[in-house]
Amino acid sequence: MRALALSVKALAQVSLQQPDAAVHTLGEASDIVEEGLSKVREGKESAWHDVLIAHILCQEATECLERIHQE
Repeated sequence: MRALALSVKALAQVSLQQPDAAVHTLGEASDIVEEGLSKVREGKESAWHDVLIAHILCQEATECLERIHQE
């Protein structure tokens, strides 16, 4: 699933001190995750576990970015 790959990429970009790139990548991942969550709610997504994992990873990336901005 593309959202999983993008969320992991965003976390890697945060670790590499590339917050601007991470924000962009996280935006892409979040859009896909929101679409996936919508499909899960409608019962149209059978890979709900992938959507959930991507959602959790996006949350983690967001929290990491917030910590960087607080420094």
